[in-house]
Amino acid sequence: MLRRAAVRRPPADAAAVLRCLGLSSRGLLVLFVTRLLALAAAATVLGSLVGLGAQAVLGALVGRWFAAELPRRRSGRCSTRL
Repeated sequence: MLRRAAVRRPPADAAAVLRCLGLSSRGLLVLFVTRLLALAAAATVLGSLVGLGAQAVLGALVGRWFAAELPRRRSGRCSTRL
């Protein structure tokens, strides 16, 4: 139990240790912002892939339920008039 508590330290403790080891405040800010941006980029990519997969699966399921096909898109400009 003691070992688990030693591994899971709050970010403030990690920041304090890095500051004691000589990292500047600016370096600490750059480190945490870089980690945050990397996490955001990974979440964006993963979320996009999950969304594309869900779209493909749901499109296939709905396509089986409804026999009608969607009209094909015509090439060129839209000719709809209001």
